[in-house]
Amino acid sequence: MKFYTEESRWETEEKKKMFKFLTDYGVPLNSEGKSNWLDLRERFSNYVGTGQPTKNINEIEKFVQKIRIKCQQVIESFAVNKGGDMKDENDEFADVNITYEDAQRFNKNTNILQFIRKNILSNGMALFKSGLEELVKVTNETLEGKPGWVPPKWDCAVHDKYYYLLL
Repeated sequence: MKFYTEESRWETEEKKKMFKFLTDYGVPLNSEGKSNWLDLRERFSNYVGTGQPTKNINEIEKFVQKIRIKCQQVIESFAVNKGGDMKDENDEFADVNITYEDAQRFNKNTNILQFIRKNILSNGMALFKSGLEELVKVTNETLEGKPGWVPPKWDCAVHDKYYYLLL
């Protein structure tokens, strides 16, 4: 096991990969509904192919908070400057080049994933199970006359649940 004694610097490529990873995956939650930084660190290590985490949990948590703040600043700056660039020579994310669209996508995706994890998947997937009958009905109505849209033996209780669990 590797022990982290000092914070390591985030390289440009690491920042870009982490930003993309967070945009696509978000921050997982533990069983208490709190951010699971250990799981995020492991999944990110697998995503970049290093196998071994190169950052400690505190570094990852700080990075995520900074990226959230940066995205909010980009969005606010866009609204205030009517689309003009926000230049700051002390910007530690200048090398990542977060555009207005990137910031919006980041906020939207992470909020959606957070909502799904916190509200739909919590409590043993109680909300998913309570809406399963309606989901099956809507899925069957949608599939009528559309062969090949999903496999013929699609079962929402099994397949859709599996997709939610991947989140």
